[in-house]
Amino acid sequence: MEKRSTVITIADYCDMHERREVSVNRQYQRSDQVWPRAAQSFLIETILTGYPVPKFFLHQKTDPRTRKTRKEIVDGQQRTRAIVDYWKDEYRLSRNVELSEAAGLSYSQLPEDLQQQFLDFGLDFDLFVGATDVEVREAFRRMNSFTVPLNPEEQRHASFQGQFKWFLRGISSDYAEAFRIAGVFTQKSLVRMQDEKLLTEICAAYFDGVKTTNRRSLDRVYRLHDKPDDFPEEEQEHLESRLRVGLDRVLGWEDLRDTPLMKPHQIYALTLAVMHMEEPIESLEETLNSGDFADEGTVIVNLTRLAEALEEDADDEGPLEPFIQASSEKTNVARQRETRIEWFGRALTDDLPE
Repeated sequence: MEKRSTVITIADYCDMHERREVSVNRQYQRSDQVWPRAAQSFLIETILTGYPVPKFFLHQKTDPRTRKTRKEIVDGQQRTRAIVDYWKDEYRLSRNVELSEAAGLSYSQLPEDLQQQFLDFGLDFDLFVGATDVEVREAFRRMNSFTVPLNPEEQRHASFQGQFKWFLRGISSDYAEAFRIAGVFTQKSLVRMQDEKLLTEICAAYFDGVKTTNRRSLDRVYRLHDKPDDFPEEEQEHLESRLRVGLDRVLGWEDLRDTPLMKPHQIYALTLAVMHMEEPIESLEETLNSGDFADEGTVIVNLTRLAEALEEDADDEGPLEPFIQASSEKTNVARQRETRIEWFGRALTDDLPE
């Protein structure tokens, strides 16, 4: 068996499909389900902006009698379909893509420079030549043996291709660097999608109230909001607006950067408290009373006081002891989360005890 690496432009790859030189081997494909528009649009936008896309794998077979060669897609069916269908003008990109010049446009409607970028983009291929189907399957088993196991967040990202996944993907892209600068996540944590886990937990509380979460409950958030009817565009826009208001305010407080309040479990509670104070969230009404924000200076002083209490490890007799306890153990449990949200609400409205 021989593996050859090559680069094929999208223009040439689509022409190969038109000439029926490439086909899909159904034995290797996990699903025949078509990617939703958001997933297709994200891939095309990735290409138009010049970012790399995952490698494709083809199995090349030549018939000795006819001397004709055909190629089977071993890995990359959905990506191939998204690219070829866009080349054929069969769909328009989502209006939510970040590349404004391409939002809502089909290939033929793109500016000429973006059409050229699309056609000239080089796709990376590994081509298996002179291999049997058994050898190709064994090659994949061996390659997968050396990959790092996916964490729950990465598994959700791979399993779901619906509305909520792509809604969350857009927000996490915009705030990843702000999370890093504020000290919430390291670069490694961002690569392993810990920011998307945090955002999923915040959304879960927005939908259903503060609860103890685990892998199954977070999977459920994706599942219940996977289809367009389950998570319509107007609901997405409203939640996105609420999230951005909360995150902008919390991550914009430079005095709190790299303090204990920038831990993910604190960001969860603080963001929800800010969102609720800005506009009451129905699912949080039993957890936190709504009220008016104190002036910005007072809010910073109060939040700094909470941060310092955590740094100083204040004794259990102090007035902030409930907040300290809720921040130091079982931070994923509903009761501790509710306590932190309550105390952040008190800080935001200048109701901390002396």
